[in-house]
Amino acid sequence: MKNTDTIDKNKIKVDINIRGSHYHFSETSEDFDADFKMTSKHLILEVKRKSGQVFISYSFKNVEFANQVKEKLRYANINVWMDEEKVSAGDHWRHEIEDALQKSDIVLVLLDKHSVQSHYVTYEWAFALGSKKEGMVIPLVIEDCTIHPRIDKDILKHIEFKNGNYWEKLIGIIKSKLNRH
Repeated sequence: MKNTDTIDKNKIKVDINIRGSHYHFSETSEDFDADFKMTSKHLILEVKRKSGQVFISYSFKNVEFANQVKEKLRYANINVWMDEEKVSAGDHWRHEIEDALQKSDIVLVLLDKHSVQSHYVTYEWAFALGSKKEGMVIPLVIEDCTIHPRIDKDILKHIEFKNGNYWEKLIGIIKSKLNRH
C-alpha cells in the first residue's frame, strides 16, 4: 500500500493506491479537516466539514494582539480567517476580503485607537453589517477609543477586553454563536 497526503493552505489532496486501485480526494482545506487512521486491515480517511469561520478585523498597528487572538481561537478549535495569512502579493485584496467576509460566520472587530481611525477596518465592519445576520459582528474593545456611532455599545453589544483577561468569555461567546448559526 502506498499513500501520499498533502495539506497546504489551499487544498487537501489525498492519493491512495491499494493493490493497483487508485483513489483520489481533493477539497478546499478551508472547508474541511482530514484525518487518517490505520487499522490492521483498513485505512480510514475521516473528512469533516470545519465549524464556522471567524474573520478578524484589526489595524496593522496592532497585529501582535490580532495574532494572539487568532492563536487563542485556533487553540479552541475555531476556524479563523486573517488577511496576513490569506492575501498574498498580487492578490486583489479587496475582493479577497469581501469573499472572506461573506464566507465568515462571525466578524470580530478589534477596537483600539488605531483601528477606529482605519478606513480598512471601517470598510470591513460596515461591509459585514450590510451582509450579515444581526449579532454576527462582535466589537472587541481592547483599549479606550472613540467608537463609530454605527457600532457604538448602544447599538451593538461589545466585549470589553481592556481591563483583564477574558479569553474564556470571548471563546464561549463565539462558540455559542457558531453553534446557533
